[in-house]
Amino acid sequence: MKENLRVLVLCHPDGVPPATMEGLSPKEIDFYKTEYDVITTLVELGHEVRVLGVQYDLKPIRDTIEAWKPDVVFNLLIEFHGEGVWIESTDGRRFLVIHGDLPLVSAEDISALIDAANVSGCAITPDRHGLGTNALALTRLPSDFTFAFGPDSFALHKQRLGSTLALVQRNGLACDIDTQDDLAQAMAQNFKP
Repeated sequence: MKENLRVLVLCHPDGVPPATMEGLSPKEIDFYKTEYDVITTLVELGHEVRVLGVQYDLKPIRDTIEAWKPDVVFNLLIEFHGEGVWIESTDGRRFLVIHGDLPLVSAEDISALIDAANVSGCAITPDRHGLGTNALALTRLPSDFTFAFGPDSFALHKQRLGSTLALVQRNGLACDIDTQDDLAQAMAQNFKP
């Protein structure tokens, strides 16, 4: 990824991390770790980052997108009011969905996903079992596209996005934490919960 982007990071209001982790207890550091690591990595890569804590209302998301016009919306929300969220782009903006339970994800993994989407229009990374969708980047969105997160989402997204879909297979994006076995797999690769 060569260009600097405006990145809107969505997370739970309680998960908006402080500017620094200095002075926090190990428990507090653990609580903010994912959000803090993602935000600081994006900033270190030279991107302009705005963080928005949201939980029940879509209006702040729409207002921020319309006013600030981010290039990418990075979703760290596991759920939003118990429902899936789709924010429609009317002006050709790109979308990046990366789930928050990827403990091994790196900046290089995210760059590879975005680069693949810039070439093909859409890129996807399945979970390590090849069943779920852990990451999805879209630069050209089919007009009738809807997300299909849930059981067998990888097959459903492949079906909905068709032959232009680029498959990005990277361990950092494939290793998610849904089960004890997944956690053991991540820990075997030096993840420290």
